Parts: sequence; structure tokens; C-alpha cells
Amino acid sequence: MLLFNYKKRITIMFKTITSKKQLIFKTLLIIWLVIATGYILFDLYRRYQVSLISQAYNAGLTDTINNVIKQAEESKCQPFDAYSGEKKVSLIDVKCLQNAAQEEAPKQ
Repeated sequence: MLLFNYKKRITIMFKTITSKKQLIFKTLLIIWLVIATGYILFDLYRRYQVSLISQAYNAGLTDTINNVIKQAEESKCQPFDAYSGEKKVSLIDVKCLQNAAQEEAPKQ
């Protein structure tokens, strides 16, 4: 009878320890899943931000080039100024220079 009670106690202790281990494992697994999901969401958000910044940069670049082309077309072969901070350059359409060179060529 004493041996039977001893085996019963060991079985109960083993089940208790096993259930505690399972509880700890489940808790750690849930914590890991929450952290991993948070990291993935954070990474996706950062990629989204970088994508938006890149699109805005490209749109600004395209808009700037389109404005320079428009000014070159509207300048009617007159130089126009382009600024970047303190720097300034005068630009003119190459077609105007080519036309001027062709007009001067027969005169010589």
C-alpha cells in the first residue's frame, strides 16, 4: 500500500510538472509569436515608408525635368536661368544652337 501511494504521488507530481512545462512552453511560444509578428509588421511599415519617399523623390525629379523642358521650349531660343541654392546656370535649347550654326554656315 505504501508503495502504491508512492507511485501515485510520483505520477501526480510528474503530471503537474509536465503541465507546468507545457504552460511555460505555450506562454513562451505566444510571446515569441507576438514579438515576431510585431517585427514583421514594423518591417513592412518601414518598407512602405521607404517606397513612399522614393515615389515622392521620383515624382519631384520628373516634375523638375518637365519644367526645364517646358522653359526650354518657351524660351524661343533665348537663354533661361536655372537655380539650385546659390548656384545659377543659363541654359538654352541645343536645337537653337544647331539652327544658328546652320544659318551661319552658308554665309561663310
